[in-house]
Amino acid sequence: MNAEIVSTGTEVVSGRIADTNAAWLSARLEEMGIPVRFHQAAGDRVEDIRSALTTAIGRSDLIIVTGGLGPTADDLTRYAVADCGGCDLELDEPSLERIRQMYFQRSIAMPPSNSRQAMFPKGCRIVRNDVGTAPGFAMEIGPARIIVMPGVPSEMKYMWTNVVAPMISGFFKLEKARRKRFINVYGVPESAVGQVVEKHMQRDSNPEAGVTVDWGAVTISLCATAEDDSSAEAMLDKVEAEVRAALGDSVISNDGRDLPQALVGMMKEEGFTLALAESCTGGMAASLIVSVPGASDVLLACYVTYSNEAKVRTLGVPEDLLKQHGAVSEPVALAMASGARAASGADVGVGITGIAGPDGGTEQKPVGLVFAAVDIRGDCRCKELHMRGDRDTIRGRSAKTALDILRRRLLELGERTCGCRR
Repeated sequence: MNAEIVSTGTEVVSGRIADTNAAWLSARLEEMGIPVRFHQAAGDRVEDIRSALTTAIGRSDLIIVTGGLGPTADDLTRYAVADCGGCDLELDEPSLERIRQMYFQRSIAMPPSNSRQAMFPKGCRIVRNDVGTAPGFAMEIGPARIIVMPGVPSEMKYMWTNVVAPMISGFFKLEKARRKRFINVYGVPESAVGQVVEKHMQRDSNPEAGVTVDWGAVTISLCATAEDDSSAEAMLDKVEAEVRAALGDSVISNDGRDLPQALVGMMKEEGFTLALAESCTGGMAASLIVSVPGASDVLLACYVTYSNEAKVRTLGVPEDLLKQHGAVSEPVALAMASGARAASGADVGVGITGIAGPDGGTEQKPVGLVFAAVDIRGDCRCKELHMRGDRDTIRGRSAKTALDILRRRLLELGERTCGCRR
């Protein structure tokens, strides 16, 4: 069987809001072992919603619809579903009374327009909504089962967890086990990662692989279907072994943790503390670290030393070094890393300096030139980077790459055999 998600609302189609409902529902369906093959979005016109539903009914076993169940004139989902089912709408008095009571409890008179929220396609099953005024409903049209919920995320999620998910389990006998794994990689081009799992990206592959990229971080998603969980996990283990053999230390995690999460976990387990000295990245590396719960156990300080004067005054970078080599240079990056470590008393110091653009580059030092240095208890090394993209991309990738350099240094020390849970 397969599922499809149809989101309604002109605000979704126009891009005014992101369709987070579809992403959330896809993840929940995948957890249940129901693959989602299609997403659709339709604006607030009956003919558009009807067209989307007609397409979905022709190709999907389960259709989840969100949005268009409100009290206003542009809430038209119920009418489109009724049209597809060839039936009329009818008033459900218990639902109307429940809506009246919700307004009564707030000491507010119910607007007449709310009565349309108690109108449902004839013969459908009403799905209660205990946290809002818009009940949902479920019905069969042709070979497909359709479940309609409101678009308000908090209401939709509550209804899914408490009513809809158990309902689906009753509708369908889910015999196959479906397990997923997310392997995060850094420092390897998306195309190279894709080649490693290419055979698993073919249609009807099992496990099935997908590859996504964000600022140089590549995620391999694996999904295996088998008779039971242990068999599915064994299939995932085999593909992961292939990935590790090909990509080595570029593998960050196999449990969905991103680079900052994996790095903070490594440092916490080994008792390392960290100080950051940032110039071109302006605190982005620190922001990545502090986004991780428990980062306070690791990060002692971050120094954003954008000017030469700040590098001298705060980090103790020698003025002669700046005059001789310039702020964007390996010696200055090394001095920044060591200065941050010394000033904070941390075990590890990281220094980042570069030219993020769009101006400021020269033939000798072009835009995108970045130096990232790591000082681990006095053992200080630096790497020269050449980044491409706009200012934000250069800064973001520089921050991530500096943290990845630190991760790889820690692995070299032998403090850990891998930054992942095996």
